[in-house]
Amino acid sequence: MTVAHEVVGPTAAWSSWHVEPMVVLALVVGASIYGAGLPRTRARISGSRVIAWYGGLAIAAVALLGPPDAAAHDLFSAHMIQHLVLILIVAPLLVAGRPVRVMGSIVPRRALRIAVRVVPARLARSPVIVGIATAAALASWHAPALYSAAVRLDLVHGLEHASFLATALAFWAIVLNHRASAGARAALVFAVFLFGGGLGALLTFTTTVLYPVHATGPVAWGLSPLADQQLAGVIMWIPSGAIYVIAFGVLFLSWLRGLEARFPARPPAGERAADG
Repeated sequence: MTVAHEVVGPTAAWSSWHVEPMVVLALVVGASIYGAGLPRTRARISGSRVIAWYGGLAIAAVALLGPPDAAAHDLFSAHMIQHLVLILIVAPLLVAGRPVRVMGSIVPRRALRIAVRVVPARLARSPVIVGIATAAALASWHAPALYSAAVRLDLVHGLEHASFLATALAFWAIVLNHRASAGARAALVFAVFLFGGGLGALLTFTTTVLYPVHATGPVAWGLSPLADQQLAGVIMWIPSGAIYVIAFGVLFLSWLRGLEARFPARPPAGERAADG
C-alpha cells in the first residue's frame, strides 16, 4: 500500500501513535512465545535477560509505532535515528534475552530442523557472511531510489526495517557470544564500524541533496533538506560509531588477554639460568 507522504510536523509528531498490523503481530507473537518458554528455562535464564527481551520489544514498539516513526516520514535524520535504535539498542537487547534458548524449549524439534535447513546455522554464525550481509543492507537501503520507495510504500518500508533488524540480530548474536573467538568478533565490529562510518561521513560532507523524498518535510522542522541529510550523516557517523568503538575496544582487550593466557611471557634467558 502506498503511503501518502504528507508533512507531519513537530507538533503532531510528538503525539502521533498508529497501528501497523504486521508490527503489532510480530511484537505480540514474540512476547507470547518467549513468555510461554520461560517456565521451562527459568533455571537457566536470569531476570535481567527477561527484562532485556521485553525491554527490546517495548523500545521497538515505540520506534516503529510512535513519534519516531511519524517524524521519520518528514526527516531523513529522524529516519536514521529510528534505524539506529533498531540496530544498536533493540537488537542487542533481544539477543541478550537468549530467545533461541527460551523459544526453542517449546518449538517442536522437527520445526527446528526445517528452520536450520532453510537458513543454515553456520551461515548466521559466520562473521564474514554476517559482515557482508550487514554492509549490503546498509548500502542498499541508503541508495536514493530504494530509500525513497521505503518512505513511500508500506511494504518496502517493512522490508527495510526487517532487513536491518535481521542483520543486526545476527551481528549482535556473534558479538555477544562469549564462546566465539574474540579476535573474529573484534574484526567484525571493526569492519562494520568502518563501513557505516564511511557512509555516515559521505552523507555528512556531500553538498548534494540525495533524497528528494524529504524535500518538504525538513522545512516544517526548521531545517533545509541538505542540513537534514548532513545531520543524519553525523548521527550515523559519530554517536553510532562510538558504540562500535567501545564494543571493539572491549573485544580487542579480551583477545589480547586470551593471547597472554595462551602464550605467557617468559623471563629472559639470563634470569632462567640464574633461577636454575
